[in-house]
Amino acid sequence: MNPIHLARIDLNLLVIFEAVARYRSVTLASQQLALSQSTLSHALKRLRVILEDELVVRGRNGLVLTPKAEYLLPKVQIIIQYSADVFALSTFDPITTTHCFKLAASDYSIATIIPKLIKVLAHTAPNAQLTIENYSAETLQRLEQGDLDVALIGNQPPSSPFEALELFDEHMVGLISANHPLAHKVLDQGMSLDEYLAYRHIVVSFKDPQPSLIDVQLQKLGRERNIAVRSPNMLANIAILSQSDLIMNVPSRLVSTLNDASLVAFKLPLPQSPQQYSLIWHKRLNQAVAFLWFKKLIESIAKP
Repeated sequence: MNPIHLARIDLNLLVIFEAVARYRSVTLASQQLALSQSTLSHALKRLRVILEDELVVRGRNGLVLTPKAEYLLPKVQIIIQYSADVFALSTFDPITTTHCFKLAASDYSIATIIPKLIKVLAHTAPNAQLTIENYSAETLQRLEQGDLDVALIGNQPPSSPFEALELFDEHMVGLISANHPLAHKVLDQGMSLDEYLAYRHIVVSFKDPQPSLIDVQLQKLGRERNIAVRSPNMLANIAILSQSDLIMNVPSRLVSTLNDASLVAFKLPLPQSPQQYSLIWHKRLNQAVAFLWFKKLIESIAKP
């Protein structure tokens, strides 16, 4: 037998062989493949020459497979299935997918964006899975390694090889307990800067810290906050806040999700620049259809 060079072989011959072997009829195979019987007959002839075997012969009730064809058929079916899987990577059906989307997010994003995302996923991709982890100093590395698909961030997006999609601008508001000494005043008159700085504050301590925009503004005025408590969890801080006279800064979107009568929100008594929230990912995913669908879904949910 002569050596086989795959580059010189039309792999469509395997598709034709599998159809003829499955239906045991050139006529039925040609109908299923939308090809003429003449085309199938010529293809079988070429494959017989390559494989040096008749493959199918006429029997009393249709075509009969030769021993070599019986041996080859399950192998050819596997090749066709794997080939179909390769090209299926360019398509994505949210209704049937069981894909697991992996996302990193802050407590803020988990409280404001993720609930909507889960609700929409349940309707548009009912069999998909979602894995969420906290944003950390290892998030960029995990994106690059493929352990994560995307991350939601509220600071300056990283540079290449990462890409970013701006979702919305956010601003900070103040939050105090309804039992705070200034609670009734801020509802009518707001809070002065001196009052804001007279009370101690509770802040979120991030693993991947960047200077707080509020503290940057205060430094420009030659002022600073008196920090009483630092903790890594924003929602835990809010629970602490309701039982104290502390002051906390939170993103404005978060306030609408709290629906808590024990808390009072107020406008901060100093200027602030909008804080950009973005979706980031590694550029290796730019052609991945499942990711592209997921990215578009998050964009539709998160944008105002």
